[in-house]
Amino acid sequence: MKTKRQTKLRLLFKIAFLSSVININAQVTIGSDLEPNDGTLLDMKESIPLADNTTSTKGIILPRVFISKVNPDTHSTLAASIGANSESYDMGAHTGLTVYNLNKCLKNTFKAVVADGAYVWSGEEWINMSPDDMFRDIDDAPADASTWGAQVLRHYDQSVPKARVFYSADFGAAGRWMITNLAANRFDPVRTPDAEDQIIKTELPTNSATYNDHNDPAWFYPYGNGSENGDDATIFNGNNLLGLMYNWHAAVNSKEAILDEAGLNYGESVNDAWTTVTVNKRQGICPNGWHLPTDYEWTELENEMIRNTSKYSDSPDIYNSPADLLPQDNNQYPYRGLHGRAMKGVCESYEGTSTDGISNRGTSHHPVNNGFSINLVFGSGYREYGVGTGFWTSSPKDNSNMWSRSLIYASSGVDKGYALSGSNLSVRCKKD
Repeated sequence: MKTKRQTKLRLLFKIAFLSSVININAQVTIGSDLEPNDGTLLDMKESIPLADNTTSTKGIILPRVFISKVNPDTHSTLAASIGANSESYDMGAHTGLTVYNLNKCLKNTFKAVVADGAYVWSGEEWINMSPDDMFRDIDDAPADASTWGAQVLRHYDQSVPKARVFYSADFGAAGRWMITNLAANRFDPVRTPDAEDQIIKTELPTNSATYNDHNDPAWFYPYGNGSENGDDATIFNGNNLLGLMYNWHAAVNSKEAILDEAGLNYGESVNDAWTTVTVNKRQGICPNGWHLPTDYEWTELENEMIRNTSKYSDSPDIYNSPADLLPQDNNQYPYRGLHGRAMKGVCESYEGTSTDGISNRGTSHHPVNNGFSINLVFGSGYREYGVGTGFWTSSPKDNSNMWSRSLIYASSGVDKGYALSGSNLSVRCKKD
């Protein structure tokens, strides 16, 4: 038979237990028996604040996931975006869901790599809680170029109403090159003194072109999603470092194309029965102090990549003997060599299921670590952004076709080819 004392003790125990449950449900401290701070549901600390205001020597490990899509638009695709393919997560109810993303090549709506790190679900998209702007520690280029050395530097182009940023790095024997694509929306009114194009022949139009212009300078936005018009600024506005695209007349400031200049260095000449052409520096669309590289200079850059592959990428060195270097001539070479992987960004590949795209994925170091890191900024009418990219040289092949360099997702090589003057390609300038 229960005594009154036993009954009272049990009643007191139940009251204490219920009180503790209520307290746990209201506020909780993890890591110590200290009281939680006011206004907190969960307070993780090992001690009261020390002299430096720290309260612990430990942290919290978030669930690690592989986010496959930044902006899932249904309950099921939200679940699938972190690997729960057979489940459905209410988009509104899961607002505030926090994870650690391991996908180093996650891209946002604007094709900008937003990388790994802690993410929170906003109700509409995954948001990077600590954006990894690797360019933030890059210094502006000093006015005196002789002090630049080999460091990666930040520069500003001649765009209006506000200058746009580009970055450059030193590539040994090949010199200093832009490591992001040019985005200038006008010719620089300050012309490089030793360039042959001291006069701007035809100004760049204010608006982007919607067709290939074979006669006058024109520019285009990087395009994708099945569009080939180049007048949609959505991708560019989200990631200016993808640059603009130009026809050859814009790239070279309306240079007259007469004879084949491939494989020729500055001061060298080519002639036929009627005329002689000497190769000279062409500033073109590039900022003052920079120029549009020749076919010869692009081959120099490729050979630098072959000689020092591991310096600029995660690929092993390709060079074994002088026979591995590329010749300076006027022949076409479709996707030659293996150095293209060392020049392509690690996250740039065709956005689809492609064995070729995976096996030929880029290995370039990030631009801040002296990588050339080419972005595959265009597709074609039947494919998405990320199929390939092309760059102009200042060297004509004839009066209609101009030498260029191209890279695609499905090849480890670099194409030395040519394109019609009205084609829209990217520009990377070289320092004078």
